Amino acid sequence: MKVFPHTRTRNVQFGFKGMGPNASSELVDPAYASDARNFVFEDGCLTGNIGIDPASFLTSEKAIADAPEKIEGLYYYKHSTKEGARDDRLIMKAASKEVYSLKLFEESEWQKVPNLKLTGKDVQAINYNFNDNDMILFCSYDTPLLILDDMTPLYSASAPHFSCFEIHSERLFGGVNGARPKLWFSDDYDPFNWKVSAEEAGYIAFDDNFGDIIKVMSFLGYLYIFREYGIFRLTAFGKQSEFSLKRVYADTERIYKHSIAFTGGRMIFIAGGKLYDFDGYNVRRIATNLPEIEETDDMSAAYQGGIYWLSCRLKGSEGMRIVRYEPVKDAFSYVTGVEAANMLAVKAGGMERVYLSFKDADKAAKLGIMSESGMFMGKPSKKEYKYEPSTLGTSNQKTVRRVSVVAYEPLTLTVIADGKEFSFDVKASDFVQRFFVDAKGRKIGLTLSSDKAKAYVAPITMEIEVHAD
Repeated sequence: MKVFPHTRTRNVQFGFKGMGPNASSELVDPAYASDARNFVFEDGCLTGNIGIDPASFLTSEKAIADAPEKIEGLYYYKHSTKEGARDDRLIMKAASKEVYSLKLFEESEWQKVPNLKLTGKDVQAINYNFNDNDMILFCSYDTPLLILDDMTPLYSASAPHFSCFEIHSERLFGGVNGARPKLWFSDDYDPFNWKVSAEEAGYIAFDDNFGDIIKVMSFLGYLYIFREYGIFRLTAFGKQSEFSLKRVYADTERIYKHSIAFTGGRMIFIAGGKLYDFDGYNVRRIATNLPEIEETDDMSAAYQGGIYWLSCRLKGSEGMRIVRYEPVKDAFSYVTGVEAANMLAVKAGGMERVYLSFKDADKAAKLGIMSESGMFMGKPSKKEYKYEPSTLGTSNQKTVRRVSVVAYEPLTLTVIADGKEFSFDVKASDFVQRFFVDAKGRKIGLTLSSDKAKAYVAPITMEIEVHAD
């Protein structure tokens, strides 16, 4: 190719290191995307290894049947038979407030739990073994403490109405909100005994401005109390008189209740629209390129297999997105086109799943699982990558001569030059494909789109002539 003296040729690599920072496209390195939907950034390449499949049983590929009603809440019940065999279940709160149970270790149907309704708002659940019986406990700030023992419902009339709760040191701890938030705790080994005394149950009252108790979590031998504007650490062994409380984090930005997830070695949460990591002692911000997250009642989070999943709304974006975040790589991707209502991590019998229900009217009674299939409930997802038009470091006029790409599946590649689009059909190939463009402009952008499940694209090279003005 002949190069004239008044031009210089440069190769610009559009790589796939992840999402760019929340800044003007003028400042975004071409190695980072302005936006990407239903693609994953893996080892510098762009893949379709993200999706949602129809939910199946833990020991079978058979799809779980639709629920009898619209799914409003989803909970994991760790249960064993009297003989010690695994008998874990999914518990579903229906829109009618009826409760249904589904066995996960055998191909089964949804069974209605007799004489039990979950009528409260924002119902939470935990598992507990009491007198050698595996139970699941339900709480809500406007209902009594409810218990399910196999298929038998019970309730504790004397227990407070909890907003959240946790088992720690063989006591049940729970948050009760109001003008003066309180952390209640049951008697040792007895979540049914709430008689306040120095030897039985009791509570810790908070006289401060850190807001409601939104989550309690047992971790590293301590109980961590998440409040709207702070985190407290409770040392609670033995006698009540030996309990000690310490504030370990405080901020002016609100912690989002439904974003908190335990990762095994740390906790992840959102405050003020930003994502944070907490190891029990220190808090640090992570995923700094992630756009601001809006606080909504329909937010849901789960962690499994090294991935933090968050169903949320991002500032400036339409509809819900599912964020896939890998803490080890500090990398995130988006799932769009499907709105999740509940996300639930299940780890049992060597299996790890994230189950989810849907807000979409046509999927309201269905269950899905997060996967790497590149599909949405049996159909390939629509995948899009975008690098917003940029000057690429110089405002001079440019000519895009050609683009080189390796793609294992067909896709559409579009070069944008000062608002004009030049599209090319890329075929599936293991070899480099070159497309001659000859597009002129000061701002250059790039988009990719694919409707194939297992899309795969290596970094793209764009040959550009930069003209002297």
